[in-house]
Amino acid sequence: MKAHIRFIYTSFDRILLRGYLPNLFVEGSIINLLRNLGFSKHTNGVLKTLTDQLNSHIKKAADNLGVEVHWWSSAESAKYRSNIDFVEERYSKELQELSVKSKVICIIKSLENVRTFANKEIKTKSGKVFTKMYPCNKFVSQYYIYIYDQDLGLC
Repeated sequence: MKAHIRFIYTSFDRILLRGYLPNLFVEGSIINLLRNLGFSKHTNGVLKTLTDQLNSHIKKAADNLGVEVHWWSSAESAKYRSNIDFVEERYSKELQELSVKSKVICIIKSLENVRTFANKEIKTKSGKVFTKMYPCNKFVSQYYIYIYDQDLGLC
């Protein structure tokens, strides 16, 4: 087995945790989740309400923690190879002076093209209108929360 190993990791340079709820990758599961949250319909307006609640929650959490929410624009994309390069440069002094065990450093908000769901109204031949949920790729807000962990460093 050792003959197949070409290098060894001695430390982490970054860790990425992505949260996925596997059962929410199909339309029916999204609709069930919305029903469990108290929504009787699954319109785009309902999805917008949840999006607004998430955005509000992130802003409140950032305000409570005293951290900035940075907008990741094309200017940052042109200047930095990755989000973490930006964090390391922008917060280098703060990272060197950390006296706490663990801390949220900043939050980066970007617009990214991802697989998600949307709704459209369909009219049947008999004239009945119903809402159909379908998977699609759309640009949505993504949040990257950077923390300093006492054991792992910047994550």
